[in-house]
Amino acid sequence: MMKSVFIKLYLLIVAALNLLVVRLCVGQGQPHTTNPTSLTMLAKVEKSGVILRWSPLNYETWQAGNQFGYQVIRTTFWRDGKPVVPRERTVLTTQPLRPLPKSYWDAAEKKDKYARVAGGLLYGKESIITPIPDAKKEPNTEKELQNDKNIRVILALFSADMSPGVAVAMGLRLADRTVKANERYEYRVFIQYPALTPGQATPDTARVLLAPSVPTIVPRPEQLTFHYADSTTLLRWDAGKPMTYSAFVVERSDDGGKQYRSISPQPLLAAPPTDSTGPYGSKMDKVPTLYKHYYYRVRGITPFGEYSPPSASVDVFAYRTDLSGPTQVIYTLLDSNKVALHWNFPDSLARDIRGFDIVRAKALGGQYTYLSKTPLRRTERAFVDLKPEKTNYYRIVALDWGGHEHTSYPLLVQLSDSIPPARPTNLTATVSKEGVVNLRWKAPDDNDLMGFRVYRSSQKNHEYSLITKKTQTQTTFTDTVSLKQLDKYIYYFVVALDQHYNPSRSSDTLRVKRPDVIPPTAPVFANYQLTDSTIQLAWKLSSSLDVSRHVLYRRTLPDTTFRPLLTFPVNRPLLTYADTALSYGAEYEYVLQAIDESGLTSGRDCRIKLQTFSSGIRPPIRDVQLQADRAKRQFVVHWTYPQKAIKHYLIYRQRGNERLSLYKVIDGKLTQWIDTEIVPDVPYQYRLMALFTDNGESKLSASFPAILPAKE
Repeated sequence: MMKSVFIKLYLLIVAALNLLVVRLCVGQGQPHTTNPTSLTMLAKVEKSGVILRWSPLNYETWQAGNQFGYQVIRTTFWRDGKPVVPRERTVLTTQPLRPLPKSYWDAAEKKDKYARVAGGLLYGKESIITPIPDAKKEPNTEKELQNDKNIRVILALFSADMSPGVAVAMGLRLADRTVKANERYEYRVFIQYPALTPGQATPDTARVLLAPSVPTIVPRPEQLTFHYADSTTLLRWDAGKPMTYSAFVVERSDDGGKQYRSISPQPLLAAPPTDSTGPYGSKMDKVPTLYKHYYYRVRGITPFGEYSPPSASVDVFAYRTDLSGPTQVIYTLLDSNKVALHWNFPDSLARDIRGFDIVRAKALGGQYTYLSKTPLRRTERAFVDLKPEKTNYYRIVALDWGGHEHTSYPLLVQLSDSIPPARPTNLTATVSKEGVVNLRWKAPDDNDLMGFRVYRSSQKNHEYSLITKKTQTQTTFTDTVSLKQLDKYIYYFVVALDQHYNPSRSSDTLRVKRPDVIPPTAPVFANYQLTDSTIQLAWKLSSSLDVSRHVLYRRTLPDTTFRPLLTFPVNRPLLTYADTALSYGAEYEYVLQAIDESGLTSGRDCRIKLQTFSSGIRPPIRDVQLQADRAKRQFVVHWTYPQKAIKHYLIYRQRGNERLSLYKVIDGKLTQWIDTEIVPDVPYQYRLMALFTDNGESKLSASFPAILPAKE
């Protein structure tokens, strides 16, 4: 009997292996420490107390726990917001917890299918991994024996997860009903090996910390979605954090969501795959009846055997999806400007569609538009287009109940036409120095436009040659012209064609200048004048006839980057320029360049290096602020001066009717000075001068008056 039970559960084994791997690494989200090779523990807080649930993580530990039993110790380390010193230890197990005897399992298996599995794993001797049909073969290799052991512990843990009674009977679960809300605890579970003194922990020890005042909330599964096709629903949901659930139950309602039933006899093991969104669960279900609404929801089962609240439900309408589009589509012309369409669709499949849409495009592969605001009835097999285009591509679309489209092959319908299209406009061109001409134009708005032809000539009034070997469908064309011909210009125009090869009038003729590969002659600097603050330049312009502009560049040595100073067109020529944005004693290099109509430049042959000289006189200090402090009987003078290499500042002062004279000499790094030798109600005048390290000096600043009143 046990053999048949294990064979029924054989398909759960692969997923259960993954479940064990997850349990090796993580817990139920509770803070805990554990030896990842032997034992782990989870905890759940209820109103009536704390439920502890532990699991051995390999066959050897499981066997040791079954033989020697588990001890559980609770340590109180926090009470009423304060640490408990010394910590209070309580042994919760008067005797080590072991699996109940075989007689219990023989009686329990009649009421609990998981008890039947667990009892056979604990006391059965036969192998459980032999695949069908060779069910009598026992494992005979070391690898097979180890696999048999692994599967035994996996199925034992899964049975304990699914049934709280089984977990208690296996010695893997304990309820602590003596907890208090104002305390915090550490629980330890370990195997009571014979050599241990009472309460001594072993390497096979698991711990968990918790506060009984914080109840454990079981979340419901989230993000339930579905994909429906061909009577089959593929459900998918977020599997949650690892070890939140041990298994899932997928439920279906056939009566509008009033009653739900599980769609599978066994729970789905929570050993989910993972993609970019995280771990997920999935389940496929084939609906029993078409054209009916089904509601699905998912519930999780925790390692404590507790069912979570159900997820939000999804509504799936079952319909047929494996349909073909309408066939045998034909047309008839009515009054030369109407199109009657006819098609075939099996009456036996009419129930499987909502109706028909008629769509039309101006070109094969073009954008289709709907000709009716609402779908035609599913009994219709004809449609009249009252306003067809000159060229039409029709499709008949059958709509299934899920809104999916099943289309016919396109049908081409052309009306007679003798009216030419409008002519192309906005013809433009760009030319590279290699002679490649890129033409571009705007197409007319005619609906039956087929393409364009491009014509070229070396003389405006001579005969033009067709240069497009086939009709152009794009509004661009690339041509290549010779650079060795003497003609300065090339001429182009474009003609449009409709689907009936009616030509339009030609576009405006475009004149394109043949590429110029000869750069202009360079200008020449003719003269210059230097002062301490200005460089005056004079030059002769380029003699080339196709020059469009000149550009003057400058760089400050040793900088290598030239920056433009001046640009002037050929119709407004300049012959001189005064550069005043200079620094004393700096060296500059100037380049004057000519640029022709084709963008060719004369290079940098026209260049000159010049250096300003210093007269020693610098600009005066202008940004000066003076504040009077009556309480301290002093004046505070602030200034800002952008010049560098300042050695000293000279401060001149005039008091009352005295003459202005040098009053103080201060360090050139300062930008503030305080005059404390002040007589109230006497007017003062101040002026500043800077002395530089090269013995230069600034001009004397403007006068800054001040007076300190004796009273407010």
